[in-house]
Amino acid sequence: EEPRVLRNLDHFREATIAGDFDRMLMLIEGISLHDQRAGTALRSLAEGFAYQQLLDMLPPQERA
Repeated sequence: EEPRVLRNLDHFREATIAGDFDRMLMLIEGISLHDQRAGTALRSLAEGFAYQQLLDMLPPQERA
């Protein structure tokens, strides 16, 4: 399960860097299934276009 979570975080990071709001919201929905409180916080930041704050909250990106 953890590698999948890390992959999803990487996808979320990529969507945030690209400013792909729709993809961000789709990924946040998936996060909300596991942690509703985190999903709510992420959605609030995304809707406020606080992209740098979102990126700062993410763990360091895994390198292959």
